[in-house]
Amino acid sequence: MQLSSATVNLKAIALQLQGHKQLQRLKKLIYYTSTSNWENDVEVLNNLTLEQLLEQLYQANSTLDELSDSLYQSVDTLNRQNVYTELANLIIAKLGLLYQDSDGATGVIAIKSSIRDNVPDSMLTNIVVNLNQHPELARIKKLVFYLAKDQWESDINAINGYNFQELILSLRELYPNFRDLEKAFSDLVATLNRQHLYLAVSETITQEMSKLYQTEEGDTQLSNQTLIMSKEPEENLTLPQQKQQLIEAETIVKQHETIQNEEKKTIIYTSFDWRLDIMQYSNPLRVKILLFSLVYHQFQNNDKDWAKLKSCTLDDLVSKIKARYQSLIEIETLLHSIAEASIERELNLQTAAVIIKSIMSFYETN
Repeated sequence: MQLSSATVNLKAIALQLQGHKQLQRLKKLIYYTSTSNWENDVEVLNNLTLEQLLEQLYQANSTLDELSDSLYQSVDTLNRQNVYTELANLIIAKLGLLYQDSDGATGVIAIKSSIRDNVPDSMLTNIVVNLNQHPELARIKKLVFYLAKDQWESDINAINGYNFQELILSLRELYPNFRDLEKAFSDLVATLNRQHLYLAVSETITQEMSKLYQTEEGDTQLSNQTLIMSKEPEENLTLPQQKQQLIEAETIVKQHETIQNEEKKTIIYTSFDWRLDIMQYSNPLRVKILLFSLVYHQFQNNDKDWAKLKSCTLDDLVSKIKARYQSLIEIETLLHSIAEASIERELNLQTAAVIIKSIMSFYETN
């Protein structure tokens, strides 16, 4: 296949891409798509010029559709697909100029949207503003910087040289799944000193960043008991049935959101300080299980309860407890009963005591 003299040539495209901040990943993706072999050896990649890789990719795909299909198929087999989707889009946009039909027109294809296209600026700005107001901002930035750049930086002035909003967005791209993000923070904290402190800091970050995943995972999570959809296939429903089902679903969602908003307005407390105390003096998972039992029912070691437990945050559980129980004595009595009925009685009684002590200030301020 010959290059058209009327189009941008490969050398110019290579020069444009040479300064890209994700150059190594760019080269890995091109190499992988052309050869079907994933290459992690930096020396091997450095011995291949970007122009050589682009030419190999171009020669292997005779049409723009073939190029896009090849790149997206490669991306679908990789982790961090949002990052590589952006790189694939970039390659398609650049090499697309080299593909012409018989009339000399460049083909047009559908480009996959990236995370950046789907994250509202207002939401991202709000997250950054909230984190910037946090008393542990320096530690927050250190954790975010490490996961975004894969290196630890102790000098906060050096970190401040980077755009904090861009770092947050990078994390959203690097970890398309929220649970992967939580695990990454958990793994990082496990390597640090003062783990109880950094664990509380990481929870603050993930709590804020969870907003960026809501459009993907659903803004409102309802229990199976709350909304029971018809088992009849959608295509068999009449238009009035579909409309009525939609109205009912929207009504339930609005009611659920109203309850959540009322709870948030009712409960005002320093959640960071509370989490810090909990993580310093007890096992956070054990605390969460006891609070879950207080809000819902005695925790059972089954898939259903574990799934529900994972969907809850410590702050959510405490908010529900504060809204439901007006008396600290009532909470203490119920927690004691829950701990007494559990398998690990002694450990749970100790944890219950820590919980009571840590939330005491919430009731003293009333």
